Amino acid sequence: MRLTLIILLFIVLFTGCKKDKEIAQTNYDHYKISQTLYPFLFHLGSYWVFKDTITSTIDSTIVTSITKNTFYFKGGDAEYFHINYKSYPTNSTYQEELIGYVISRGNSSSGYTLLSSKQKGDKSQNAEITDVLDSLIVEGKTYHTVVKMKIKKDYNIPNNYNFYYVDSVGIIKKETTVNDLVIDTWNLLRYKTVMH
Repeated sequence: MRLTLIILLFIVLFTGCKKDKEIAQTNYDHYKISQTLYPFLFHLGSYWVFKDTITSTIDSTIVTSITKNTFYFKGGDAEYFHINYKSYPTNSTYQEELIGYVISRGNSSSGYTLLSSKQKGDKSQNAEITDVLDSLIVEGKTYHTVVKMKIKKDYNIPNNYNFYYVDSVGIIKKETTVNDLVIDTWNLLRYKTVMH
């Protein structure tokens, strides 16, 4: 009788622990980046060459590293990708994070440069999609499905800009603005993108 009671107690405790573990596991979520950001996961070997339309100055940007990580978010974890860039001839560096459906230069708090929904009027933090163009010609090359982003200056963005994004290419045109007037434009001359 005593042995039977011990066995029954062991079974109840074991199954109770198992249920608690199952409940804990089902309440823990894993958030992935949006599939709409996959065309912007640029790897080593990717580069872009831009030309200033006023001075004809050339600027090149390369990917120096890409890493994947997670952070705690709403009772689970959220993945993000961190990409480091270097520009020449200035030797300046900057970084971007791909989180949720945004590209940000200030983690998830500020410095948004792209909302990947492709929905005109979509707005978050300092960024807004002001247009989605069927096509745009830049330096003699036609790009299709171009997302025009209006970027407001904030802690991580030094000026107001219009960025024009294309899937699997990145930024094809950058305009610096003051009171919505374009004061400087950089056009993409050539590029090579290496995707995962």
